[in-house]
Amino acid sequence: MSNLGRLPGPRRSAHVVRTLEEEETVATNQRDNVNRVALGADHGGFPAKETLRVYLEGLGYRITDVGAYSTDSVDYPDIAVQVADAVASGQCDRG
Repeated sequence: MSNLGRLPGPRRSAHVVRTLEEEETVATNQRDNVNRVALGADHGGFPAKETLRVYLEGLGYRITDVGAYSTDSVDYPDIAVQVADAVASGQCDRG
């Protein structure tokens, strides 16, 4: 194989950036078959978490929502542990 035209150094993969609209046809992460996702946020992140939850469910992901469930004050470390436990136990593929 010829190295003509190649720059020295490690080869990098190209990443394709898509809009949310273009992603709506994707049911699961096809590369590693992720379909169970644990979501969690503190009260400040609740609105963003809800938007993400609805979006991921629309793509066919199964969501385990560990909180927060409102904008009432909660401690994020407690929620982060629940997300980590869901992934570590195998209940969810990602968190």
